[in-house]
Amino acid sequence: FDTFARYIVDRVQVYRNGFGAEYGGRVSSVIDIHSVETIPDRTNVNAGINFTHADVSLVQPLANKKAALVLSARRAYTDLIESPTYKKLSQRIFQHGKIDDAQGAIKQEDGLDAAVDFNFTDLHAKWLWKPDKNNQFALSGFGIFDQLNFRFDDSNDNIQVRDKVDLDNFGGSAKWLKNWNSNFSTSASMSYTKVKNTLRFLFDERNQDVFSHDFIQANNIRDFTFRLENKLSVHKNFDLQFGFLRSALQVSQHWADVGEEGEKIDSYANIYSGHFTMNFHLGSTLRIQPGIRLTLAKEQNQAVSAPRLSLVYQPSKKWQFRTSAGRYFQFISQAIELNDLGLNQEMWILAGSDRNAPITKSLHYSSGFLYTAGTFQLELEGYYKRLSGLTSFSPVFINSFRLDIAAEGTGRAWGIDLLLKKKWKNYESWISYSYGRVFYNFDIYNEDNPFPAPNDRPHNLTSMHQLKCKNWNFSLSWKFASGKAYTQADDLYIEDMEFFPDYAYDRANANRLPVFLRLDASVLYRF
Repeated sequence: FDTFARYIVDRVQVYRNGFGAEYGGRVSSVIDIHSVETIPDRTNVNAGINFTHADVSLVQPLANKKAALVLSARRAYTDLIESPTYKKLSQRIFQHGKIDDAQGAIKQEDGLDAAVDFNFTDLHAKWLWKPDKNNQFALSGFGIFDQLNFRFDDSNDNIQVRDKVDLDNFGGSAKWLKNWNSNFSTSASMSYTKVKNTLRFLFDERNQDVFSHDFIQANNIRDFTFRLENKLSVHKNFDLQFGFLRSALQVSQHWADVGEEGEKIDSYANIYSGHFTMNFHLGSTLRIQPGIRLTLAKEQNQAVSAPRLSLVYQPSKKWQFRTSAGRYFQFISQAIELNDLGLNQEMWILAGSDRNAPITKSLHYSSGFLYTAGTFQLELEGYYKRLSGLTSFSPVFINSFRLDIAAEGTGRAWGIDLLLKKKWKNYESWISYSYGRVFYNFDIYNEDNPFPAPNDRPHNLTSMHQLKCKNWNFSLSWKFASGKAYTQADDLYIEDMEFFPDYAYDRANANRLPVFLRLDASVLYRF
C-alpha cells in the first residue's frame, strides 16, 4: 500500500535523528508532509491503479492563476476483488492470529466457514489563494477511513464469531503565509483533527446453553491546535526562527458490553509551547544551530525544557560533516495491546491521566557525513537514543479490568544509516541500508533483562530505480527487512468467570518472524 496520496504530495521531510526545536511532542522521529503549496500553471489530472487500490487526483488553477483547487481520492477494492498481492499481504499481516488459524481450519474440517473483508478510503481537498506576492491562504480537509471485518462460523458447534475494526481519521486546517519584507516572514495556522479507533467483538454459542458476548472498545483523540511560526534574517550570517503553539487535546477510552454503559475515561491536556532557534554561519564552512523548546502542560502541572544543538562543518563543496544532540518530550503515548486477530491494537493515552501514564522522554545523539560528487551522493550517519517513561499494558486480548499501566520502562536505540545515490540523464538509482537495534527494559518483564522492542528490525535494505522515457516513467523498488520480534505463548489458562485468557510465556520478544521481502513496480504515463 502507498503511504501517501502520491500525486498531491509536494514534499516529504523525514527527520530520524536530531530534529530542530520547531518540532515538539515527538521523542523518536518526525515525518513532515506537505501537500501542493504552489499554484500550478495548468490543470493536472492523475489516475492510477495497482493490485490493491485505485486513485485519482486533480490540481486546477483558478482566478487567473491566483487560486487553485486540489482534490484527491483513493479507494481499495480488496473487499470486492482479492488479488494475489492482497492475499500475500493478508497472509503476512494476519499470521499467528485467529484469522490465519480459521482460514487454515476450514481446509481441514467440514462445517466451518470464514471470511475477511478489508478496505480503505482516503479523501483530500485543498484550496489555495495568493492575492499578491506577499500573502497566501490555504484551506484543507481530509478523511481517512479504514475498515476490517472478520467472520467465522462453526455449524458443527453452532458458534458464530465476529470482529470489526474501524479506524477513522479526519480533520481540517486554515493557514496564512505572510512575507512582511525580504527578511521577515510569518506563518499562522489553525487545525482540528479527530481519530476514532473502534473494535467490536462478538462471540455467540448456541449449542446447549445460549452464551453470547458482544464487546466494544473505542479510543478517540481530538486535537485543536493554533501554531505561529516566524523567520527573521538579522544578518547574512545570522538567522532566527521562533514560534508559539497552543494545543487542546482530548483522549478517551471506552470499554463496554454492547447495550451497557461500561467504563469510560476522558483525559484532557492544554499544552502551551514556545521555541527559539538561532542559526549562525561562521564563514562558509561552519554552521551552529542552538535551540530550545519550552512546554507547559496545564492539567498535568508539568513544565519541561528541551534544548537542541546542531553543528554542520563543510570544508569543501564535496564534503559535509554534521553532529546533533537534543532532548525530547511527548505527552501522549501509544501503548500496544496484543489481540487474537494477529494485529497489534494501538491504545493512545495522555500523560498524567487516570491510567497514571508518565511523560515519555528521550535523548538523541547523532553524527555523520555527506559526500557529493556531481550526481553521486554518499551519506552515512550513526545515532544513539535513550528513552524513559515507556508504558506497558498487560499483553492480553481486550479486557477493561486489566488496562492499568503495568510498568514504567526505559529503552535504548542505536544504529547506522547508509545511503548511496546516483543520477544519470534519464535514470536514477539509490540504495539504502540501515542497521539498528531497539531494546526495552521493564522490571516486571523478562526477569528485568532488556528485550527487543516490537519495532526492533536489525537489517533494512532498499533499492530504488527510476527511468524516464519521454512521457513514460518506470519505477522499481526492492526491500529486504528482518522479521519482527514477537513473544511466543507457551500456554494459556482461563480463570473462573473470566472470558479472556491469560498467556504464559518464557521470554519477551525472543522469537522473530521470517524476513520480509517486497518487490514493487509501477508505470506512469503523462498526457
